[in-house]
Amino acid sequence: MNKKSIIIFVFVLIIGVASVMVYQTATKLIHQQHTAQQLSHLPELPVQEVGTAATNGWRTNQKPTLIVFFNSECGHCQYEATAIQEKLPEFCRANLVFVSEEDVDKIEAFSKAYKLNNHPTIWWLKIAPEEVYNTFGNIGVPHVWVYDTAGVLVKEFKGETKPEALLEWL
Repeated sequence: MNKKSIIIFVFVLIIGVASVMVYQTATKLIHQQHTAQQLSHLPELPVQEVGTAATNGWRTNQKPTLIVFFNSECGHCQYEATAIQEKLPEFCRANLVFVSEEDVDKIEAFSKAYKLNNHPTIWWLKIAPEEVYNTFGNIGVPHVWVYDTAGVLVKEFKGETKPEALLEWL
């Protein structure tokens, strides 16, 4: 190979790598925009309901709704569950929808450990791991979305959030 061929090869390689990077970035941005639009109103969640509340009542009862994406082993999620339980009478004016990709047994154990099971305004949902990204995008735990009575997103919280901040948006 002569010097000119090497330069052309390197140039084509750089253009190829740059094109792949631009494509991946554009794809991520398009997905983020789609997810943001999808979450701007109370989303249809491809989930399995856990526990005794086997109805979709949280979608139809005209209350504000908090969707809490959590993991039972997350310390911040445990803090939020404790804080919500301590102020449960104030949270009863809203639907609390806890969503996790964990096994049903872990979700039920978490709900019982924090005494948040068997409440008429609290729902526990299991979402398939592959549906998390499709529904919520690239998120961590805990993550909370607050919707008004019309199902319009009014606030999104990323990470641990004090209960007072959540209650402020109900």
